[in-house]
Amino acid sequence: MKRIWTEEEMQTMVELYANTKTDDICKTLNRSRSSVYGMADKLNLKKSAQYLKDHVHVMDADLGKATRFQKGQESWNKGRKMSSSVYQKAKRTMFKKGKLPHNTLHDGIIRTRTDKNGTKRPWIRVSLGKWVEMKNYVWQQHNGDIPKGYCIAVKDGNPFNYSIDNLECISKADNMKRNTIHNYPEEIKSTIRILTKLKKHTRDGEKQNE
Repeated sequence: MKRIWTEEEMQTMVELYANTKTDDICKTLNRSRSSVYGMADKLNLKKSAQYLKDHVHVMDADLGKATRFQKGQESWNKGRKMSSSVYQKAKRTMFKKGKLPHNTLHDGIIRTRTDKNGTKRPWIRVSLGKWVEMKNYVWQQHNGDIPKGYCIAVKDGNPFNYSIDNLECISKADNMKRNTIHNYPEEIKSTIRILTKLKKHTRDGEKQNE
């Protein structure tokens, strides 16, 4: 018989989920991980940004790449139909509609993706099929939605240093200028940085005088 969640158990989930290891919550409530994750989803509970930084394992998306099917490669049994006898034997272990495999990633897991420039960046799963880049997720947890026309930049250039103190919200135009600077020689880069600081200082001064 399916065990019904009590009000006390749900309150415990609300109090513990954000900053407590899921396995510890399972032990406290005497419930399985799938049951805890299911209730967390129903209650719209998420792990805190600090918890994710301290505890969540970052998975490398390139792991096992050499043994994966390559684009255009065909499986050995393509076009073959399963015999009736084999189908009946396999039917008992087939996934039922709506059932997820045991290794389905849960909300809060972080994986590394490589962008078009070859830079590795951490992404976090926020719901089934929905992933958000980690710097954007951390910023949104502290400041809400990112304004239209703006993006989140990492001050020290390290995508894995997504501490809120290392993030800033800048216009996409300014972000494009920052990325373009890397194409110039070092002496020109230095001049551009100095001019940028002077312009910012001038704008700040004008605002104070308004």
